[in-house]
Amino acid sequence: MFALISVTILSVLSIILQSVNLIDYHPDDTYSIVAIVSTALMFVLPWSRRFLRGVGDWLFIITSLVSLTSQAMAFGKYAKTDAHDILLLSTVASVLSAFIGHFIKKKKNEPYHGSPLINKFKMLFIVASLIVYLLDSKMDPKPIAFDIMLVLTIICIPIYLFITFVLITLKPEEIKSGYVKLMDNEMPLKDFFHRRRKPLTLIVSAIPLTTYSIFVGEMTSTVNIVTLGLFLMALVLEHVNALYFK
Repeated sequence: MFALISVTILSVLSIILQSVNLIDYHPDDTYSIVAIVSTALMFVLPWSRRFLRGVGDWLFIITSLVSLTSQAMAFGKYAKTDAHDILLLSTVASVLSAFIGHFIKKKKNEPYHGSPLINKFKMLFIVASLIVYLLDSKMDPKPIAFDIMLVLTIICIPIYLFITFVLITLKPEEIKSGYVKLMDNEMPLKDFFHRRRKPLTLIVSAIPLTTYSIFVGEMTSTVNIVTLGLFLMALVLEHVNALYFK
């Protein structure tokens, strides 16, 4: 119940802040309009799962991604204006809402392991997104306005890759029976990896997604769009694993 109430408050806050941006600062801004509509739809779409099984899940996932990315894009676009604070708060609220929202339903089953093939493609898209951005930065150096977000992204992506690599190389049985040695103590790999994987994965995927979206808002270049698109593909595959594979 706490998670549901928190998500509701944060989502309403995002809608209000994006509305303030439209009314007081940037009328007819496309990003804010998309953010308001997509965030509002998230209150309705959970009910569609009862009537549109499978399709309803994907409608909600896509709408959630659109909501988060559009708010981050609005912040990137207007970060140097008077709307900076409200759009930053809106983006933070959206990220927190997405994080907490993943804990509304407590599943009794163990965290999904996923398909090795899907994980390999996911890993490829994650790596490709960072390589495309870094190559463009090397070939066409530009001032970095969001350096802290970029540093966090560069830290998060290797962690995300490591989690994916473990899922590719180890079978579920090996994770259940394996141990990891920390100092002089041995901890079951199942406890060390599975129980902490969900919140960690959410964090290390949300930060790059937000960063890439901010970059698109700041400069809607082909490279920035491709970078974001590649990472979004990785997140789509993440959800494919969660929905269809154990």
